Amino acid sequence: MKFNCRKIENCFADSLTWEYALPQAGEEFLRALAGWEVRKNLKLRRPVFVAEKDGVVLKAALAGQFVRASFPEDEWQKKKEEFEAWLKAL
Repeated sequence: MKFNCRKIENCFADSLTWEYALPQAGEEFLRALAGWEVRKNLKLRRPVFVAEKDGVVLKAALAGQFVRASFPEDEWQKKKEEFEAWLKAL
């Protein structure tokens, strides 16, 4: 899968969050998250999901094409590289 990635700034110092622009909507991307712990919130005006696996946390709107990924502080580079390799293989 092709994607674009950019660092996201937020209110937390030393944030380890990146935004990935995907060629598919969040609902379709959910199908690829086998083995992830996934929670959906369908009660919001724009329904969202949160998925977690091995310290990596993904958040996205089900109808959107942007996924935010947060990586664990102690090994963020390794986890980011693994996540991006997994994304490319999809």
